[in-house]
Amino acid sequence: AMGQFRIAVESVYSTGNHPISDALALHTIKMLVQYLPQCRDGETDALLHVKTAACMTMLARPGLGLNTATAHQKGGLYAVPHGEANAILLPHTMRFNTDACAGRLASDAEAMGIDTRGVNHETAALAAADGVAELCQKLGLPKTLKEAGVPYQGVELIASATLHDRSLATNPKPVSVS
Repeated sequence: AMGQFRIAVESVYSTGNHPISDALALHTIKMLVQYLPQCRDGETDALLHVKTAACMTMLARPGLGLNTATAHQKGGLYAVPHGEANAILLPHTMRFNTDACAGRLASDAEAMGIDTRGVNHETAALAAADGVAELCQKLGLPKTLKEAGVPYQGVELIASATLHDRSLATNPKPVSVS
């Protein structure tokens, strides 16, 4: 489900976004924030809502971004489960992209139920990233690559491979080696 959450977030800030994908993605975010924590208790209704949200976000996909590109490498090189791979870096990739799409990320914050009244888009965008980190913590997901079994020396390999992933094409901020 965190993989689907990531698709929803990236769909909203993708350079290929459009109003229909925004509507589906933002509603997906709202549903996942509400129902995903309840899945740990095996609540059938919550599980069905999460499955519905997962289907909705698959219809929204106007493009992906840095998080997807990086998750492909973590999973492929170090067998990190896909949801964990996405969850670990999503708050960080949201922060990285904030200066290129703060208004779009502010929409994510609103969908997550974060009160954004009276704050600028950048502050709301960072609150969305913090909200994702809090959701991952509630779900008991690993916070770091190390916790997921990625060795320190693997970070450079992941970064290098990420630069060749096609998902970067619609990331709102260019990604390159500096």
